[in-house]
Amino acid sequence: MKEKILQAALDLYTSKPPQNVIVKEIAEKAGISVGLIFYYFKTKDDLEKEVVSYLIEECISVKVSNIEEFVNSSLKMIKEKPRIFRFLQYVFEKEKQKGSKDLALKIYKRGIERLEPLLKELKVENPKKLATLVMALIDGLALYSFFLDLNVEEYISDLIELIKCRGEK
Repeated sequence: MKEKILQAALDLYTSKPPQNVIVKEIAEKAGISVGLIFYYFKTKDDLEKEVVSYLIEECISVKVSNIEEFVNSSLKMIKEKPRIFRFLQYVFEKEKQKGSKDLALKIYKRGIERLEPLLKELKVENPKKLATLVMALIDGLALYSFFLDLNVEEYISDLIELIKCRGEK
C-alpha cells in the first residue's frame, strides 16, 4: 500500500507544480482514504521526503555498468520526466528553510556511491570530486531542460567525452 501511495504522489508531484498538489488528490489517485496516507506518513512534508527517497531508489535501481550507461540513463530520465527535478528542487528548498540538509546529503551520497565506482574504472585521479562535478552538470542540464526546453540528448556524447578525458592519462 505504501508503494502505491508513493507512486501516486510521485505521478502528481511531477505532473503539475508541486506546491499545488494536495493530499486529497494523492488519496484519490491511489484509490484510498486521506486517513490511510496519514497512517503511513505523519505529515505531508514527511510524505514528500519519502517520495524523494522512493524516486531516487527507483532511479538508482536502474543497473548501469559503465559511465556511458549512467549518462544515458540520467539524461533519458531528464528528457522523459523533466518535472522530477522541479519536484526535487521544491522539496530541497523546503528542507533548507527548515535548516535541514539531511535529505540533500542522502541523495548526494547515493549519487556518489553509484557514480564513483564507474569513474574509478576510468582511472580518474579524484573520482569523488569528478562524480560531484558530473552530478552537478546533469542537474544543471535538468534545470535548463525544464525551464528552456533544452534537448539534453544533444549533450550525451560531449558529457561522456568530458568525463573520459579526465581518465587514463
